[in-house]
Amino acid sequence: MTGHGYRKLMRLEMPLRYVVEHVPPPQPVFPFIQDKTGKDDRQMYSTHNMGAVAAFIFDPADEERAGEVAEAQGWDLRYGGYVEKAPNKEVVLEEFDIRFESKELNIR
Repeated sequence: MTGHGYRKLMRLEMPLRYVVEHVPPPQPVFPFIQDKTGKDDRQMYSTHNMGAVAAFIFDPADEERAGEVAEAQGWDLRYGGYVEKAPNKEVVLEEFDIRFESKELNIR
């Protein structure tokens, strides 16, 4: 999720809303960057992964299997939120009341 931060969740063509209910705590480098650059939370989460390495999206019925696969790879899989159909693509970071819309993705 580096480069475009949480906005990168919107890469799929389908109009989906990604609701992130639980954001992992940022690694120490990110508050340092924020302090030195003066960027607000919205700017930081739109550009940096802020400690989230990857997002795995799967059917809730497959949660146990997803956990097994993650554990076999040495990953700590944590529940982050859910995905739902929507009229337009967007990412919502509930903890910070931040919303990114599809027009903000701009992958180069």
